[in-house]
Amino acid sequence: MAISKITGVITANGTTNSISSIDVPVDTIIIAILAILTGEYQTPAAGSYSLIGELSFLSTNQISGNDSRGSLMEISVAGTVLTSGGHGLHANSHLEGVSIPVSAGERLHIHGVSSAATLLAQLTFMIYTEEGVKRRSARRG
Repeated sequence: MAISKITGVITANGTTNSISSIDVPVDTIIIAILAILTGEYQTPAAGSYSLIGELSFLSTNQISGNDSRGSLMEISVAGTVLTSGGHGLHANSHLEGVSIPVSAGERLHIHGVSSAATLLAQLTFMIYTEEGVKRRSARRG
C-alpha cells in the first residue's frame, strides 16, 4: 500500500477551484480515502457558516452539480455562532472498500465552497492505493 497526501487552505468566502492538486505518480488503484477538515470561523457578530470540500479528477468543482462523474469525495461542516468570537470547526470522514483504477499522470484536485467571509480552514485528503498495479483508467482516452 502507498499513501499520498493532498492539502489546501481556504481563507475567503465563495468558491475556490483547484486549491491544490497532485499528479498520480504510477498506475494504481485507490482503495481508501480519508478526508480531514479543520479550521476556525471568526465573526464580529452572530451568524452562520458552511464549508464544503471536494476531491475530484476535474479542475472545477462539482459540489452542487448533478450527475458528476469526476468527484471522488466530499466533506462538509456547517454551524451557527450566537455571539461574536471564534468557533472551531473539525470534521473527518473516510471512504473504504473501493477499487478505483487511476493512471499515472492523472491529476487530483481539491475544491472548496465557503459561506463565511472570515474563515481559515485546511482541507486534507489522504489517498490510499495499491502498489505495483498495471492498469489503465477508463477516464484516460
